[in-house]
Amino acid sequence: MKPFFSTENFKEFLRKEYFEPEVARALWVTTALVVPLVIGYQNGSTGAGVFAGITAQLLTSARIKGTYASRALMLALATLAVTATAFAGTLAGEYPGAAFIFMALVAFVASMARGIGVYGQVFGITSVFLFLISLHAPIPFRKLCTGAYSF
Repeated sequence: MKPFFSTENFKEFLRKEYFEPEVARALWVTTALVVPLVIGYQNGSTGAGVFAGITAQLLTSARIKGTYASRALMLALATLAVTATAFAGTLAGEYPGAAFIFMALVAFVASMARGIGVYGQVFGITSVFLFLISLHAPIPFRKLCTGAYSF
């Protein structure tokens, strides 16, 4: 058995990292999580920072392959889906009946999104997760509409 910290293992790691960079991808996903957290903390709205950080981390963790046009279309659709589910969660947060109906609809669409491949499954899970988080929004929708919340 060869030792864990050998030159052969290091060369193999560098070869794998050159052809399929995992460390760079991990740094990218970590940055997507940390930057909104820091900005939210600095602005005094940690709830919004956590919400944005989790969203960014989940969306950047998807490994999308294909042409630039297909990747751009997939990310645009995922962004629309995540935005719509977060908005629906914020609206339904104060009403359990509406939350139940929207959750059933979001879960159904997310399970159907698996049909478009691995991306659909990742974005479907992200949408469901963000719907559940947004049921208790950082800024209550009623306060936002009445102007009682100051930015």
